Amino acid sequence: MEDAEVKQSIFDFLEKKSKTKKMHYLSDIAKGIGLKKREIKKVVQAMIEAGEIEPWSSGSTTYYMLPGSRDVENL
Repeated sequence: MEDAEVKQSIFDFLEKKSKTKKMHYLSDIAKGIGLKKREIKKVVQAMIEAGEIEPWSSGSTTYYMLPGSRDVENL
């Protein structure tokens, strides 16, 4: 898969799943689009730098979500 296809697959996955769950592990995203974690890592980093997705870290775990998805009042 080309980077643009992977990027669109990640965006589609997050959009589809955001109705039930806002934050996702990198491994869940990879499994959801049928790729391995190492295959999407660089694309996810580029998406973060472009502001297309947001990371959130609990200190030991990093979650990924669409921009503005995080409910800051209930953290």
